[in-house]
Amino acid sequence: METVFDLATPEEIEILFKGYSQAGRERQRRHFLEDADSNFRQLASLYSIRGDMQTAESCIARIQDTARRLDAQVSIYGCEYGL
Repeated sequence: METVFDLATPEEIEILFKGYSQAGRERQRRHFLEDADSNFRQLASLYSIRGDMQTAESCIARIQDTARRLDAQVSIYGCEYGL
């Protein structure tokens, strides 16, 4: 499974994981490999900052847990609309 670390530029990694140490980022990478919902949520964030809302929505739709899907929607659309 591809993670945000496979697809994001170094600049995007800095935006998404600001304040994380290299070890913390590696823990996140492993977590995304183990937890598909977390991975899709982070991918949705990546595509959102790129302005690709169609792909972000596709990632959100793949989140299995309803509460986590809703959280991702609120986060993504809150960012998009400045909420």
